[in-house]
Amino acid sequence: IVDLDAKNRTRTFKTRVHDSIWKNLEKKELKIIPNFIIVSKSLEKEIKQRGARNIWTIPNGISAEWFEYKADEIPGTLLFVGRIIPIKALESLLKAFSIISKQVHDSKLNIVGTPMDKQYYESIKQLASTYEIRDKVIFKGPKYDADLINEYANCSIFVLPSKRESNPLVILEAMASGKPIVATDVGGIPEMLKDAREGFLVESENIGQLADKIVTLLKDKELRKTMGQAGRDRARKQDWGTIAEQTV
Repeated sequence: IVDLDAKNRTRTFKTRVHDSIWKNLEKKELKIIPNFIIVSKSLEKEIKQRGARNIWTIPNGISAEWFEYKADEIPGTLLFVGRIIPIKALESLLKAFSIISKQVHDSKLNIVGTPMDKQYYESIKQLASTYEIRDKVIFKGPKYDADLINEYANCSIFVLPSKRESNPLVILEAMASGKPIVATDVGGIPEMLKDAREGFLVESENIGQLADKIVTLLKDKELRKTMGQAGRDRARKQDWGTIAEQTV
């Protein structure tokens, strides 16, 4: 029930009304709910400040079917999966990709997800044109089930440039797919991904660092394979059966 995205949304009359109603509802619920389950340690302090008590940290799990698919990499393919909203910092990814595409000429960027913020979505598409990379950036909309799994299977690297995250399921999905990851060192991501093992952690909005780590992976097939396997091994420890046992 706790809305952690409110301060990151584009401010409109509609979102202000929504946030006001939600905040009042949240205050009432926090007083009567006896126990809370959160998905990352990074959330614990913030939830406590809002009045929650008896907090248990249980991370997201991943379905076994993700491990049944084999990687079918299309070299040079970067993948982002998530809601298209300001908190995801796609402007950072596009700026980094404008650098990457000059160094790795066959690179392309697939963006999979629902444009929840239309104004932001239009600004991102305009940025792709401004950076002269529109022909290499493909907005694919939302994908589900086998179609989503295939997007992961086809990519070389999964990238998550967010300004804020808790315990993003997309990290687990990329790991289960055997893909190396470049993600920002924010929220609960460092709890899921160890730098230089399953991928690379970079500072939020550090464009140069983001581009550099992606280029490093694009130019090193063996490193991609090694990190991808490390991620797959780690994701197996978070299948839903294991997570269910922790919850019970």
